[in-house]
Amino acid sequence: MRQIIKKLESFGCKIFINESMALHSTFKTGGKADVLCSCDNAKSAQAAYFYLYNCGIPFTVIGGGSDILVSDKGYKGVILKFFNDKFIEDCGGGYFLVSGGASSAWAVSKIISSGYGGCEFAGVVPGSIGGHIAMNCGCYGSEMKDITTYVKAASDGKLQVYDNKQCRFGYRNSVFLKKQCIILSAMLKLKKEDVTKARQNLKDLLILRKNNHPQKPSAGSVFKRQGKNLDIMPAKLIDEAGLKGLKEGGAQVSAKHSGFIINNGNATSSDIYRLINKVKQLIHKKYDLTLSEEIIYIGDF
Repeated sequence: MRQIIKKLESFGCKIFINESMALHSTFKTGGKADVLCSCDNAKSAQAAYFYLYNCGIPFTVIGGGSDILVSDKGYKGVILKFFNDKFIEDCGGGYFLVSGGASSAWAVSKIISSGYGGCEFAGVVPGSIGGHIAMNCGCYGSEMKDITTYVKAASDGKLQVYDNKQCRFGYRNSVFLKKQCIILSAMLKLKKEDVTKARQNLKDLLILRKNNHPQKPSAGSVFKRQGKNLDIMPAKLIDEAGLKGLKEGGAQVSAKHSGFIINNGNATSSDIYRLINKVKQLIHKKYDLTLSEEIIYIGDF
């Protein structure tokens, strides 16, 4: 283990031993990772990825920690965290090269300041640009597939470039979720927009989100929409089934938005996991429909 740590540190990564994943998850839950390797630039993230991959060391990649639930048992291996990179390049004509480890809120703010918009939706959802692309994050009628031109990633042990079609974007899905990879950068294409108008658009979306979504720790929407036209909304079914406010330990189906499960302050990942499965069972019993999670599980449940 000492050799692994020294090697990762030599790449410029910050290493934390037996690190509580509650500090790196928006749910604020999770046990300890054997090693958390934190990278704040693409060079160190790429080097760490290839070292871990080529040596066969178990690892999982995370960004800002949203849309994940980490086991209370922690993670046996290395959590490779790529977040808070401050790299963005205005390539002209509305094209912006952005680090996969950039905070989505930070990147959107920079793009808007340059006089471009169309990415405001991405700025209201916590996480990294890389995480947003992997999940094809979307809200308020827009998705990452709409603004992503190409993606550079270390994927399955190789450095690769994926154009928009090769990303195979789907609803809360992409080719990257099926691979062991880390998104290093992405070229985004935005439209020219008045700075004041774009900032107001972002502000309006942030207010809308604050008014309609719970403010306690969560991972965002827990379940995916279903149906041919994605017109089956889990939150609506959960609400109609009378499950709003349902609790399991410190976890609760939000009374503000039924699509969210919140940490009331003392929840464990096991509480959240049990509540997710209880909701799934009750919805299946009432509607003969199996809900599918949007969040990603890390560790042993």
